[in-house]
Amino acid sequence: QIGKESRVSSAKSRTKQHKYVGTMFYNLGMVDASLGLNEKAIEAFECSLKMQKSALGDNHPDIATIQHNIGMIYLNIGRVAEATNAFLGSLQVIRYVFGNDHRNVAKELFQLGQIHEMKGEYDEALHVYQETLRVEIMTLGSHHSDTIITLCKIGQIYYTKGNMYNALHTYNDALSKAKATCEIEQETIIMILIQLMKVNFDAGNVYISTQIHSEINSLISCLSSDSTFFGTTE
Repeated sequence: QIGKESRVSSAKSRTKQHKYVGTMFYNLGMVDASLGLNEKAIEAFECSLKMQKSALGDNHPDIATIQHNIGMIYLNIGRVAEATNAFLGSLQVIRYVFGNDHRNVAKELFQLGQIHEMKGEYDEALHVYQETLRVEIMTLGSHHSDTIITLCKIGQIYYTKGNMYNALHTYNDALSKAKATCEIEQETIIMILIQLMKVNFDAGNVYISTQIHSEINSLISCLSSDSTFFGTTE
């Protein structure tokens, strides 16, 4: 009995040590990433992942967080295959822990959608973005900034595929939601309007495109006035 208790105590001690070391490597990875030391950051995160899996098991939210960070670095340096594997690993853990309808599921899906889009896999990107949107509406609401950004991504995919009708519908939906919430900055609304102007022009709606252009100029003038008003004077 004493030997058994000793083994249990020793195992708990090793788990605690592994978690502590894993946290240290994670913090080191965050510092390296902030300094742009991508390779060192990946190395630190990989060490953290190994230690944390030993301490927490394969299916723990911290494991998903580390894998997400690894994926982001790989994506930033253009190593798309490694980024995809990291995001898929994170997504698998999140779904195991939280189920399919969790905001972090949408977070990983969005990254995977971007990868498909970067690779020119527009049908796959559209499918993933639509699933992202479904989860975001369920967990964040239809007027959340993340939801609106995903709508714009879907609009861009439709536009790239030449589906002007769906592109216009999606961008108009994004614009109406953006204007209905104070959470969205004016710069974001301007960017949506620019895309709407472009799509309308390419769809042959020149008059509508001209009207949108005027609205964009008005918003930019207002922003410039506000900047001057809140600026410092000598």
